[in-house]
Amino acid sequence: MKTADHDSGVMMTVIRRLNHRRVPRVLALKQHVDAGAALSDYDISFLERVLKDAGRIKPYIDRNQEYRDIYVRLIGLYLNIVHTALENENKD
Repeated sequence: MKTADHDSGVMMTVIRRLNHRRVPRVLALKQHVDAGAALSDYDISFLERVLKDAGRIKPYIDRNQEYRDIYVRLIGLYLNIVHTALENENKD
């Protein structure tokens, strides 16, 4: 299989997962921490998996720059959630 075809298949799978699973959960976590709540161990584990997956798809992003903007925005969102959750923890 050509690299372009393989990359296309991988990126379609990633986008589908983002739309149906990851983004809804991440947006719910953002609301949760923005309201001043802490992350549970389960939430932290989820974010760790998401960031690990983001590292795995980075080579695909590097080869397919059309996905770069969404990739960067999502990483920023994940980091914002972690930062806000840390601030919430330090308030207590």
